[in-house]
Amino acid sequence: MFCLGAEQCWFGAMIAFLLISFAMIAAIFACARIAHRSVRPISYDMERLLGYVLLPVLGDVIMVVAPSEPLAMFGALLFFAGTDWMLLELVNFIAVYCSSQFRGTIWAFLFAAMATVDTVVILSNVFTGFVFKLEPTAFMPWMGSFILIPQPWLLVHQCITLLMFLAAVILLLNKAILVPAVYSERYVVMLIAVLASVGTDIYYLSTDTPLGFSFVAYTICALLGFFFAIVYKPFIVIDRLLSRVVSEFGEVIAVFDGDANCLFVNDVAREQFGLDPDDLHSGNALFTRFLGEGSSYVVEHEREAYDSLNGVQRYFRVRYSVIADKKQRVVGGYLIVYDQTEYEESLIEERKATEEAQFRADHDSLTGLYRKHKFCEAVERLFSENPNVNYAIAVSNVKDFSLINDIYGSEEGDDLLVRIATALREKANPGTLYARLASDHFAVCFDRDRVSYRMFIDLPDQVAYVNADRLFPVVVHVGLYEVTDRSLSVPIMIDRAMRAAKSIGSEYAHERRLAIYDDAMRDELLWSKKVIGAFDRAMREHQIRPYVQPQVNADGVVRGGEALARWIHPEWGELRPDRFIPIFERNGMIVQLDKHIWEESCRILRDWANRGIDMYVAVNISPRDFFFIDVAQTFIDLVEKHGIAPQALHLEITEAVVMEKGAAAMAALERLRAAGFVVEMDDFGSGYSSLGMLKDMPVDVLKVDMAFLSRAKDPERARKILEGVIALSESLGMPSIVEGVETSEQYDMLRAMGCGLFQGYYFARPMPFPDFEKKYLD
Repeated sequence: MFCLGAEQCWFGAMIAFLLISFAMIAAIFACARIAHRSVRPISYDMERLLGYVLLPVLGDVIMVVAPSEPLAMFGALLFFAGTDWMLLELVNFIAVYCSSQFRGTIWAFLFAAMATVDTVVILSNVFTGFVFKLEPTAFMPWMGSFILIPQPWLLVHQCITLLMFLAAVILLLNKAILVPAVYSERYVVMLIAVLASVGTDIYYLSTDTPLGFSFVAYTICALLGFFFAIVYKPFIVIDRLLSRVVSEFGEVIAVFDGDANCLFVNDVAREQFGLDPDDLHSGNALFTRFLGEGSSYVVEHEREAYDSLNGVQRYFRVRYSVIADKKQRVVGGYLIVYDQTEYEESLIEERKATEEAQFRADHDSLTGLYRKHKFCEAVERLFSENPNVNYAIAVSNVKDFSLINDIYGSEEGDDLLVRIATALREKANPGTLYARLASDHFAVCFDRDRVSYRMFIDLPDQVAYVNADRLFPVVVHVGLYEVTDRSLSVPIMIDRAMRAAKSIGSEYAHERRLAIYDDAMRDELLWSKKVIGAFDRAMREHQIRPYVQPQVNADGVVRGGEALARWIHPEWGELRPDRFIPIFERNGMIVQLDKHIWEESCRILRDWANRGIDMYVAVNISPRDFFFIDVAQTFIDLVEKHGIAPQALHLEITEAVVMEKGAAAMAALERLRAAGFVVEMDDFGSGYSSLGMLKDMPVDVLKVDMAFLSRAKDPERARKILEGVIALSESLGMPSIVEGVETSEQYDMLRAMGCGLFQGYYFARPMPFPDFEKKYLD
């Protein structure tokens, strides 16, 4: 029997009961506020538990101090129903606390169902009296008191609460057994608190004690949960872990107190430096070894040091840090010695690799000279540092370098490039910059007041022949740009020097190896742009048309003619071929122009065939044509289209065709000859022509330029060579044509040599086809 109210002997207990109750309620609210602010995942479950604990606490207080039966009944109902839901939330909290899953499981559903049924029965006690009854007692009549008489369902309620307590105990006991001993204290303490709550609850309900203190056990249990879940820090565990971490840390560590006494040296320090594990003074020796004699223990230090370790030089980074209290009083310090040797070596290797990669990016791998972008940077820096020096930029170009690679192989080509680079270095003065721009193009920036241009004229003499083969001379053309306008970018200066080199053209004569960029070249560049811009309109309006220059035999009879392109511009008038043909050769438009001349020539031959005129027309094929179109198929299609005999269309090529395209060009010429076309070699003897090449080239006619004689230093010797070439061609069954015949004396001399066909101003200048027909065919 439990009796509410008492006199005298219970007065002190009542006062203590109320003080404890209010203290517990205040503690619950304070802890709930802290939990609400916490960012820990468990804080939400903690808040819920503290909220539910208030229910039985308030119910117990109301039940004890109630002056009337209805209020006492309300307190009792709140106590018993609140206990159900407080215990349900306790089980859930402990499950989260122990890292177990409870919420959402079948057990959570069963416990919630039991708590719900029990709550309904308890609340219905007002009408049924099936759980408990209240009877007045005379313990403290001045307050009013009641005795709680247990009824049958109260035993069921106790069983339900014991089941929930048992679930909490099982969770805590299981966790306490499984975790390491250093962590078990937080679970064991909670386990004791839960068991204490069970005991006080059983004692309170099984006796007639007028004051119930089981709510105190509930509150203490909840507050302990709050402490371990929100506030608690396992300092012992942290201390042990930190000690273990420091001991096994991969770097040397020594710890000192405020009086510079060594407190701890880790295993790494002992192993690496052979320190005595029982002599902590060895830590002070380590301090002195790296920071020097007299270094202060109350001042922070950081330095880099080299030291010998096991006979090997090592690189260390040393740091000594001071530990101070809140009043900035030194309480100790610790020394860390980082072995940075491998890291430093990796940095050195990485730096070396980066420098090598940068060098490869900036320097040509074959010659070691600057690449173009690095050369431009270096030249700009050179100009900036030497504003009063007169500089020049030279660019070299190896004539027919691709042919050298084709004939002798890339190894011989590379060797030639290395020899050119070596010659540039040996000839130039200090302060000169060099670069390999691309392929066979080199660039040099030099002080033109200190370096003679003769250096570049003599350059080919050092690399005169490929692989000592004197049958294949190396011709190097050099273009110079004298730097007068430094506002121009270096790439533009290089382009101007390159343009000067290319202006030397296809000349192989050693007298002209060097060209200097001037205003005339600038004007030529502007002219090139104008010509290129006007080309499309010229083709549409047939401003470019074929002229023909007759070819006559030894009897003076015209046998045919060579079709030559002429441009009749509405503003510029008649343009000589040398004003536009080289431009189109460089940019590839020559292909379109050639196809136009070929088409017009075939149309004319078709007209002649219809009129029964038996004459041929010779057309020129540019080396560039072989790069862009199938030359053989193009001519085969043309003669089929116009229905003319292939023999009526003679095809003039230069030896440069074979030089530049090699086997591909040879195959195309063989195919054309097999189809019935007559192939003529134009300008024989002006370049690399040799007897060896003559025997292999698929041609039917040799065409020799009279300029061969005029350019010779020994005209008589050249005349004999010309006579020999004519005789040789005839003996090979290859008729010869000499062009450039301008006088009757030349005509007579060539007839005497046995030449069969002639072309030149002596007979006629190139003329429109209608004029040719009127003069020779009508």
